[in-house]
Amino acid sequence: MKLYKNLLLLISTIVFILILLEITLIISGIYSKLTKINLKPAISVFERPNDITLEFKHPDLNTKHYFYYDQNGVKNTSKITTNKKQNIIGFFGDSFTENVGVAKEYDLVNILDKSVKKFNFVNYGIEGFSLDQAFLRYYKYKNHNIDTVIYICHTDDYPRYNIIKNMKEDGTFQINEYKHNRFKKIIGKLNLTYLVLDSYYRLKFIIKKKNFYKNKSYLEHKINNFFSNSIVANILENTNPKEISEDKRNKLENNFIKMINLFNNEVVKSGREFYVIVYPSKKNINLFNNKKLRNLNIFYLKKNVLDKKYKFKNDGHWNEYGNLEVSSQILEILKNEKKIKFESSYLNKVKSNIDQIYN
Repeated sequence: MKLYKNLLLLISTIVFILILLEITLIISGIYSKLTKINLKPAISVFERPNDITLEFKHPDLNTKHYFYYDQNGVKNTSKITTNKKQNIIGFFGDSFTENVGVAKEYDLVNILDKSVKKFNFVNYGIEGFSLDQAFLRYYKYKNHNIDTVIYICHTDDYPRYNIIKNMKEDGTFQINEYKHNRFKKIIGKLNLTYLVLDSYYRLKFIIKKKNFYKNKSYLEHKINNFFSNSIVANILENTNPKEISEDKRNKLENNFIKMINLFNNEVVKSGREFYVIVYPSKKNINLFNNKKLRNLNIFYLKKNVLDKKYKFKNDGHWNEYGNLEVSSQILEILKNEKKIKFESSYLNKVKSNIDQIYN
């Protein structure tokens, strides 16, 4: 009986201290911003956090550079928030589109944006995205003032996740609902939660002898990951070419054809244009020769973008020269299709700056 009373007293004391600490934290307002984060589950497997500057490294030079992701979680090299921009040409795709390996001056979409005055070029790309993820990202941001959607299709962009279901030929589809569990919703509103996480990451950085507050948004970035502004989705198929049977490959290709037609129809019915820029691998060229894709606006990059000189030595993505070459080709496509005028003098300036980096 005495043990029971002592245990009850201990629990009551701990609860009292926690309540007192929570009240103190509320009054101090240290974590008030974090407790107000709207923890809506994403429809994407992975998303960047909102309103944060993230650090990246150049694969070859090992230099550091930074990209800002605005209140919409969109990579943004201008001062205007994405949802306030007009005449947007939006780029969707994977790591070749997001393009985080180089400084922003040499970023693919940034080069395009600086070369054209009439339109705002916006980078909606996220590394690791397959076609279904790129489509869902468009679906999320379709209320933005988008004039044209450009999907850059790399070799590995087969739909891989089971988020979209009941996809039909008439363009209708459903999205699997992923909901946060009740426990996460509750603890996500407690200041104590962020005190614990804050303390954990501070200790982790002290052990590693790093400066925790080099990026003031670091904690918020980790909080976003912890509370899952991303979801864990089931992978439909293994897309490693060496491990795919012919039947599975045919299934993946059929899924791709359905999905990209769905993407096109969803864009076009909103009065927008949909372009597909194809990475010119043999696999992609064979895929896009399918007669079921003839209604799409498909444009192939020249095969020179496959050259080693346009890629990082330590990474298969485009380097600064690669981005410049691809942006030049895309500008020519837009010039022919949309009569867009661009400033070649800016491209020459970028090339000169790149030459200085490597020479």
